[in-house]
Amino acid sequence: MEVLVFALFAALAAFFASFVFAAVRRASQWNRTYEQLGKRYAGKPGQNGVIYGFGLTKPSLTFDYGRTYCAVRNRKSHRFPSGYQTEVSMIWPNRKLRFEVSTSPLKARQWGPGTMQQVQIEEPQFQSNYHVSGNDPTLVKRLLTGSVQWQIEQLRRHMGNNEVQISLGRGNLVVSKPGYIKDFVSLEDFVRFSLELFDQLMLVDAEGIEFVNSHQASVVDDVKCPICSEEILQNLVVCARCKTPHCQDCWQYNGQCATFACSETRCLYVGPVS
Repeated sequence: MEVLVFALFAALAAFFASFVFAAVRRASQWNRTYEQLGKRYAGKPGQNGVIYGFGLTKPSLTFDYGRTYCAVRNRKSHRFPSGYQTEVSMIWPNRKLRFEVSTSPLKARQWGPGTMQQVQIEEPQFQSNYHVSGNDPTLVKRLLTGSVQWQIEQLRRHMGNNEVQISLGRGNLVVSKPGYIKDFVSLEDFVRFSLELFDQLMLVDAEGIEFVNSHQASVVDDVKCPICSEEILQNLVVCARCKTPHCQDCWQYNGQCATFACSETRCLYVGPVS
């Protein structure tokens, strides 16, 4: 009898040990993903950080991106059927504007001045795929340009689950996808797409370069290359991360973006400058 009890205890102990080992291993892999992401988006020393999880907590990352501050987090979700989400949040300068774009039906809102209202988008395909609401329908429509819609569509299709939620409120732009994204390539793409959406929204009112999609751009005169400091007169490429324009020859010579702390090695070809 004692032998049987001991054997049962040993089996339970082995099962518990294997469960703990597997949990720690998964947490370690998840942490490494965020460590890689932290290196990818490293900025000024002392202003970025990774909070690591050890099975009981979830890893997160904060970093600077241009003039904004970003956070990548994992949390429970009431929006997605999975009950979990990975999100990228970015500080937004306009604290008064609020809007939501989601593939899931939005929560009931009160109608009236200053409250969230349903927004009808002129593009039928976009309107059929998303639920849009905002406290300033006119401004929301102006923000959702073709380039912004294209970027949102790219986020929806990412990872093949066709779900995404974008919300803006209280000075934060938040992009969410269902589930915990633990694979580095998928997570890095999700963060990059979210930052590109932030750039697109910021560029709606900006002068200079307004990006139509990831391969096209409309360029004004006197765009200078940060490497040679000369006006770009021939082929133009833009950094895939911060969208800084470069001469194609200078980019190939330098091998990466010349913007301080960017270090992106991928560029998007725009074409000849007219």
